[in-house]
Amino acid sequence: MTTRRWITAAAMALATLAVSTKASVAQSDYRDRDQHRDDRNRWNHRFNEHDRRMTRGWFDQHRGHAPRGLRYQDRLPRALEPRLRVGVVLVPTLRARMYAVPVDLLYQLPPVPYGYRYTFIGGRVVVIDPAYRVVDLMWLDLW
Repeated sequence: MTTRRWITAAAMALATLAVSTKASVAQSDYRDRDQHRDDRNRWNHRFNEHDRRMTRGWFDQHRGHAPRGLRYQDRLPRALEPRLRVGVVLVPTLRARMYAVPVDLLYQLPPVPYGYRYTFIGGRVVVIDPAYRVVDLMWLDLW
């Protein structure tokens, strides 16, 4: 009879250990999922040399009919130049100078999270978040 009780106690201990381990793993999975969701909302990509070369090549192909935002007459006045930098929320004057990036260039650039977007502002390719904060920008040295 005592052997039977020992076997039952050992089986109960193993079952309890298995359930607690499974609950711990599930809890850590939820934490990982939440962390992944937070990472998706913070875009960590920065323009690299490949992005610059590819965008410059795209512009060279379209130089004859440059889109709005990359034309010579779309340059920023000297007073607005310092207001366009990473981490700054765009003032309404700069928001009025934002132009959509053409689809053929969008397909070549890295994808951005939902709500973020690529725009052209004064000869630059700019990534902005939903609150109009500049996440990253690329100067193309057009002029």
